[in-house]
Amino acid sequence: MNQRLYKLIRKDVFAFNEWRMQNQKEKIDFLEADFSGLDLSEAYLMDAILDGANFNEATLHQTVFCKASLKGADFTRADLRVAFFGPPELVKADFMFTDIGNLLSYAANLEGAIFKLANLTGANLRESNLKNADFSEANLTHANLKNANLENTNLEGAILNGTVM
Repeated sequence: MNQRLYKLIRKDVFAFNEWRMQNQKEKIDFLEADFSGLDLSEAYLMDAILDGANFNEATLHQTVFCKASLKGADFTRADLRVAFFGPPELVKADFMFTDIGNLLSYAANLEGAIFKLANLTGANLRESNLKNADFSEANLTHANLKNANLENTNLEGAILNGTVM
């Protein structure tokens, strides 16, 4: 993990974003980083390595995760309203109790991800891989799951009002 960038983003998201815009080709390694409880709203984390990162109870409004690797990341109780995921790698990520709102993650790989009790109202998961994902008791009102891989997906108790399948 890049400790210098880790300290920078924890201290000042906007300074991190300025650095990011000037160094777009440099790989960002935040493997297993702890961002729990932080406000990383509007952070530019596209193409970042965030496998195993902890975003528990973090505020992530309009945070950009496009093409980020988030395998095993923990988003429990995180606020992801209008966060951008497209298409991310979120294999076995945990979004339990998370307010995702209008999640934009078209064609994402969410295999084995946990969305139990999450609020995914209006989420766009069209053409995403949701194989073995757990959406039990999640709110998927008006979500778009068109052409998504729902093989062995748990939708038990999920709210599916107006959901496009």
